[in-house]
Amino acid sequence: MCEKKLFLCRSYYHIFISLNILINSESKGTIICVDSELKTEEIKKMRSKINVLFEGIELELITNSKKSYNEILNSNFYEEIYFFHWVIYKKPEYDFYRVFRKKGINLIEDGTTHYGVYQNDVKTKKKYVKSIVNLMLFGKQDFVLNNNVKQVLATYPEKFPSFVNWKISNLVLSDLKDTEKNKIIKLFGLEDFKVIIPEQKMVIIFTQPLSEDGYLVETEKISLYSDIVTKYTRENYKVFFKQHPREKTTYNFDDVVIVKKDFPGEVLNYLDLDFDKAIAVCSGVIDNIKATEKIQLYPDFFSTYKKMN
Repeated sequence: MCEKKLFLCRSYYHIFISLNILINSESKGTIICVDSELKTEEIKKMRSKINVLFEGIELELITNSKKSYNEILNSNFYEEIYFFHWVIYKKPEYDFYRVFRKKGINLIEDGTTHYGVYQNDVKTKKKYVKSIVNLMLFGKQDFVLNNNVKQVLATYPEKFPSFVNWKISNLVLSDLKDTEKNKIIKLFGLEDFKVIIPEQKMVIIFTQPLSEDGYLVETEKISLYSDIVTKYTRENYKVFFKQHPREKTTYNFDDVVIVKKDFPGEVLNYLDLDFDKAIAVCSGVIDNIKATEKIQLYPDFFSTYKKMN
């Protein structure tokens, strides 16, 4: 009997990674999307396409109401369950954790900036001490070390401290066959995205919801990305601009290719676009996009900047 996997997703990136794992392991599976984090209409379109494109892979849309996922909770079909959010003590993640924890769960990084707190020696030591104190006083341990966690999949296992590295495995995005790439392109509605490759160099800018998440005010964010666009336009680059799916900002740029929002940037690798530069403030997509030069403008942004009240 083919092993069936279950993925709990809150972003298009999560869906993309889930598909990659299912295709490469030749497994059947269900990808569950929590609708509070994703556009309901987009997910409904994807759900109607996925069964046609991928045999044995389903996509389900749920809400935070237990009613919407009770049937899945009560099923015995799944041998493996994967979480992208490591703080699972909230609904619906906690309900799934309680049901499936005896089988053991797998954690997947939520982008390469997800574990930035582990990348600084001082913070690593503090985290280790905190985990020991929590274990001694309250019986709580770092969730990565929880006995119910079988493994953690991460792009850079070496960035984790030694006290958790025995749980860390390498997350590898394998190169798929062209037929599978084309299916993913269709799933995310990019089959009609045609670009006449310009003679000049190409740069792609990936935005993030910095104002929506409270790190910058809206005008600061617009100014930040406008300055980047202006710089590369003046240097005679053809500028591609990919907004983050959760962004609500409307940008007004001249002679810039605005790429649709509702898909993970990694899918651009399947469209035969060879970028000379890929730029972001601090985004994991930079690690996965094909580009000659990859630039994180502020690599420590999320560990340095605090959210505004």
